[in-house]
Amino acid sequence: MSYEASIKQKMDADSIFSSARRAGLQQGRQEGLQEGRQEGRQEGLQEGRQEGLQEGRQEGRQEGRQEGLQEGRQEGSQEAKIFIVRNLIQKTTMSNDQIAELVEVSLDVVKQIREEGATPEM
Repeated sequence: MSYEASIKQKMDADSIFSSARRAGLQQGRQEGLQEGRQEGRQEGLQEGRQEGLQEGRQEGRQEGRQEGLQEGRQEGSQEAKIFIVRNLIQKTTMSNDQIAELVEVSLDVVKQIREEGATPEM
């Protein structure tokens, strides 16, 4: 083999090697990108679920507090109305109709308190 032929052979081998290397790098990048995207989606999905759970828990707590406050206010309001009805019955000569209208409770509630002295269901 002549010197020129051996140099040509080496250059051809280098060229083939470079082409193969570029093709391998390109294929590796493609596979890496695809794998990275999948891993990123998985991680993002997990992070999103965690954030969603936290937000959901916070919203649930907030709603629970609001509902509890509302129920407490209603219960307190009902107790106050019953207290007022009892006092009006004991300290005035107002009729059941007048008391019911004034305190904004049903006539049945006033009658029940007057007749039984019991705590009625509102």
